[in-house]
Amino acid sequence: MATPMIEATIRFGKAKRDLRMIRAAGDIPAVIYGKSVPPRSLVLPGGIFRKTAVGHRMIDVVVEGQTFPAVVQDMMWHPIDHTILHVELHAVALDQTITASVPILLQGIERVEKRSGIVQQQLREAEVSGLPTAIPDYLMQDIGHLEIGEALYMRDLVLPEGVELRSDLQEVVLTVLAPKRVSEESPSSAGSASAPVQEQRA
Repeated sequence: MATPMIEATIRFGKAKRDLRMIRAAGDIPAVIYGKSVPPRSLVLPGGIFRKTAVGHRMIDVVVEGQTFPAVVQDMMWHPIDHTILHVELHAVALDQTITASVPILLQGIERVEKRSGIVQQQLREAEVSGLPTAIPDYLMQDIGHLEIGEALYMRDLVLPEGVELRSDLQEVVLTVLAPKRVSEESPSSAGSASAPVQEQRA
């Protein structure tokens, strides 16, 4: 998957009204930092970023003609309209190992559900390490083979070449549960059936 390239501009105004103006124009306030990169406040072109960079872990950020390979460290979303409010970028060296949290995505859920299994996912991210270009945007795991009562552990995750798992191997990612059984006899009917019949006397 190609690394998106985003051209950013330096952001000088840091007051709340400056941030509001940036967002009103459809752009996104951001910050970039790293070992060899002093923190800089940026403005990302909102339309281009949302179209080409969302969903990617690595992007190339161009600032005043200089390109910085960067990891999308965090994105702040509006709780109601789900627009991007702020982006945090970590500039990295492509030849140095980093550690990152990667989302765990599932496929094959429908095959489990056809067998009446209920998928209960406990963990949605895995911590991995590797070169920045080797760490994937997500880990796709096929769980269609799991039966009721079985579990998927961290040690079962399939990792790309050059990436190592840092999470506890024994941690449970998900379990397949059996559906809850509903009693066929209601409490009221059960009570009436078990009530003793009193003998009538003249």
